[in-house]
Amino acid sequence: MSEKEISKHKKSGENDPVLVILPNNLWIAQHGQPAYDAVMDLFATTGLPPPRRRDLDSRGIFHFRDTAEMYRVKKAIYNGGAAANAFCIPPALHAAHPGAQLQPIGKAWVIHKVGVNQSDRAEDENFFLVNA
Repeated sequence: MSEKEISKHKKSGENDPVLVILPNNLWIAQHGQPAYDAVMDLFATTGLPPPRRRDLDSRGIFHFRDTAEMYRVKKAIYNGGAAANAFCIPPALHAAHPGAQLQPIGKAWVIHKVGVNQSDRAEDENFFLVNA
């Protein structure tokens, strides 16, 4: 993300959860940049009336009202089948399911508080994992 893209998001509420998705180049090589952009558009628009977006067109930084909304959007995207290929099975199951989606679309970082000196953030290593 460029400084310009990051600065657009500084006006969000201090306690609003933010989802940052870092792209997985292996997934993009497998499915293509248009497919990646389409999934990011789903994260930006699912559950919102058109033309609203929760990413200010960044396709990488998404603002939610609360954590529950963030996981409802994730569930809707996966369970609705709109982008099930964005999610993958855990590495421990790869050998047993070689035909399954093995690469996630990216890494998900969840930021719960953005402040001048400190942020409460963590990588959600299970965000794009599903059970086989």
